[in-house]
Amino acid sequence: MSDTNAVSADPNQDAAARTLASVPLRQRVAQIRYDVNWQGTAVRMQYERLVAHLNLPFEDRVWAHMRAVADLDFLVISVHRLLHVAERARTFGCDTDGELKQAIKLFRSQWLPQLIEVRNALEHLDQGAAGIVPVQGGSTMSFAWRGGQVDVHKLFKAADKLCKTICGIIEPLES
Repeated sequence: MSDTNAVSADPNQDAAARTLASVPLRQRVAQIRYDVNWQGTAVRMQYERLVAHLNLPFEDRVWAHMRAVADLDFLVISVHRLLHVAERARTFGCDTDGELKQAIKLFRSQWLPQLIEVRNALEHLDQGAAGIVPVQGGSTMSFAWRGGQVDVHKLFKAADKLCKTICGIIEPLES
């Protein structure tokens, strides 16, 4: 992700899409299946690691703070990669009815600004930000930084929905 409000695509993505146009659809779908299984697993794993902190006694939560920030960093990376998988699936011709296009548009409009903000807060340690702080209460878990906040549960729910949409559009093409 760049530091602007747009995600910069892989410079090789257009060339790869043109090359893949000559690859049979079944092989393109197999690549998307591999990628969505990988990134979907990564998103779920990081989410589970983050919510595990909710069950810790208060004394242990203080120690786990830095682990939680690292897990958030990995979650943001995994969610961003999952978004790229969705965009590639659409580009590869897997989105025959436009369902994925709409899911991507919705996800980007609701989450991309926050993903860029949290990524910048995690990435640019040298810019005097106060850091990322976990905010927990009851069964909620958010992370706050100067100028923003992200709810881990809501982010996971949206990413999981995107993952399921990808799987749903490629399933019929796998047979």
